[in-house]
Amino acid sequence: MEKQVITPDQEKSILNNFFTEIRELLSEYCEEREMVMTNSQLFAFLLVSPVSIAIATDGTVDFSETTMLVDVAAYFDRGVLPSEFDFLPQPENVMTDHVFKKRVYTELRYLCVSMNRYEDKLIEGLKALIRIDEKLSQTGEEDSIKRKIAETLNNVIYNNLGKDSIEEPKIKQILEKLEIADIVVDNVPTKATQKEDSQDDDPIEGDETEIESEASTNDQTQEGSKEGQEEDNTGEEEKK
Repeated sequence: MEKQVITPDQEKSILNNFFTEIRELLSEYCEEREMVMTNSQLFAFLLVSPVSIAIATDGTVDFSETTMLVDVAAYFDRGVLPSEFDFLPQPENVMTDHVFKKRVYTELRYLCVSMNRYEDKLIEGLKALIRIDEKLSQTGEEDSIKRKIAETLNNVIYNNLGKDSIEEPKIKQILEKLEIADIVVDNVPTKATQKEDSQDDDPIEGDETEIESEASTNDQTQEGSKEGQEEDNTGEEEKK
């Protein structure tokens, strides 16, 4: 279906209403955390919140999940905040981008351990984000925000946390609440592909020679590496 043509004034009004709605939804969280975000910061924070939602489903934040949060926080050092939103009305006492970037990791982790209090509001905010993207964005389905959210939720589970480390029914429930459960995400292993991968890992008859050859090659490589390390150590001692 062809999108309705929207004038600049109409777009401005739609965006103003969107940010007003999100500030109301997240008012309890922002007050508790003493966070007054710019429109750009609020937009970006909401967009990455599915990472915390996915991590929170198993009730813990382990090492790999902490690393993931660090990577997400580091992403903001690339200057990705959409500053054009800050020309719209927003609170006066907003934090600087520098402070926001320093707090992103802490706030995403806080959400992970406090998600039972904020999940419903975040989901409502994400639904509003999907609606405004569908209304204003000129990109196709492949680049839509709802696809990005679905990919984030699925990839955090399967590619980072492992199939046994997360409550998959919980994520399915979240996808259904967001009305994006029907989106097919590429590169996410299903139970069938996981079974095939497991079978591929088992040696089959007739492959013993190939396996032995690989083992011999690996032994030679390791010996070569040891010799190289010994040469490097000798060179360092001579320098001393």
